[in-house]
Amino acid sequence: MSGLLLKPLPVAEPNRFVGLYTSDYSGPPFGNSSYPDFLEFRDRSHSFSAMAAAMSGPVGLSADGRPELIGGELATASYWSLLDRPVSLGRGFSAQEDQASSAQPVVIVSHGLWQRRFGSDPAILGKTIRVSGQPVTIIGVGPAGFRGLARGVAIDLWLPISMARSLVPHAELDERGSRVLSVFAQLKPGVAAAAAQAELTVLAEQLHREYQEQWTDVRQAGRRITLVPESGMRFFPDAQGAAFGASALFLTVVGLVLAIACANLANLLLARAANRRRELAIRAALGASRWRLARAQLVESCLLSIAGGALGVLLAVWAVRLISAFHPPIQVPIQLEFTIDHRVLLFAAAVSVLAGLALGLAPALQSTGRSLVTTFKDDAAGLQLRGGRSRLRGALVVTQVAFSTLLLIAAGLFLRSLGRSTVTDPGFSTRDGATLGVDLSINRYDPARGRQLVQTVLERALATPGVTAASFTTGLPLSPFGDRRRGMAIKDYARQPGE
Repeated sequence: MSGLLLKPLPVAEPNRFVGLYTSDYSGPPFGNSSYPDFLEFRDRSHSFSAMAAAMSGPVGLSADGRPELIGGELATASYWSLLDRPVSLGRGFSAQEDQASSAQPVVIVSHGLWQRRFGSDPAILGKTIRVSGQPVTIIGVGPAGFRGLARGVAIDLWLPISMARSLVPHAELDERGSRVLSVFAQLKPGVAAAAAQAELTVLAEQLHREYQEQWTDVRQAGRRITLVPESGMRFFPDAQGAAFGASALFLTVVGLVLAIACANLANLLLARAANRRRELAIRAALGASRWRLARAQLVESCLLSIAGGALGVLLAVWAVRLISAFHPPIQVPIQLEFTIDHRVLLFAAAVSVLAGLALGLAPALQSTGRSLVTTFKDDAAGLQLRGGRSRLRGALVVTQVAFSTLLLIAAGLFLRSLGRSTVTDPGFSTRDGATLGVDLSINRYDPARGRQLVQTVLERALATPGVTAASFTTGLPLSPFGDRRRGMAIKDYARQPGE
């Protein structure tokens, strides 16, 4: 939750950084914008000191004869002026490289890609690589740790927005209805977000009058421009509520587990305090104050809980490394950004100390709340704890059982739902099948070569022993990741003229 929702984006001034979203065709507010609309936002608004636009997706990298599918982003030159750190090597894009007439295609690679594929070569500037089959010249290396402004998507190279016309021809960058860009801006000093939103509302009405067809949604209403502050952009704005809900659910589960552990340890400490009651009575008889005796027990419980918290942090570091190494087999490069930062450590320390105080409070009050005469009489008679103390220990046991039962029921329901989802009939056979991804963009196949490759792949698949049928599709059923760029390219390559 900290790395996903609480950590600010890597921009120069987060309190002035905002995102501009155009409502989509069906009405929801957090849609992308077109390049002509971005130019209108930039040139006709007065509330922003800088504005940038970008679009991301998988691209093919070919360097030293090794093709690789990675995350790429097409961005305007002003994109780099919004970041908190400049490029670590070389330079960013110039204003001339935003124009389609730029003579030399250029690229900026991420710091991680520079280390992984180019061995941190300081002489990388000026080297030519191929991106989706097109030669480009490396002019810079991004700041260390920076992988783009969209959390969850790993970006490894950046290209000028002018290259969209050659790399993503279907995007139709010059069309006002082609809404493929994310727009970011920085408020001018002293300009409030509410004032900027009011200006954008007026601008949206003007654009609706001037370009009524492109600025009318399915409900025949004018599109809106929604300004979102940096705190609302740390995850996808339309999914941020769900992310907070999921995080709250996880924290609730963790809290229940912590309560069970604390109840168990409190019971053990109560039993230990019962065994030490004669010792503590002797100390009190020798002059030790009640606060001093309680403080010693609180210190012991806090040390115990802090040790448990430190062990939990070590387990969390191991879990973070395990999760970060997970790469799901999907077309979109995913970056799972879970880090143990100062917020996590402070939260763990605070919870550990509070848990220690809660654990030690009941035993401390129990052992110091009785008179010396009663303690010695009970000990001489061999009596055990009764009354309120027994009720307290019983209440802790009941709490453990209740919370454990609640978690077991929730886990059982979750596993039951998961099991049902695996046996749900999707309407087609899912047995004895396999998929093979084919990307024609890495080496920029022309339509003729693309059709030939598709036909060759199908023929070889059918010739493989055990294969009874094979076909080609631009998208798998029920797939949550639809790649329209790749799908349209493959469709064009696979379709015969006249079909």
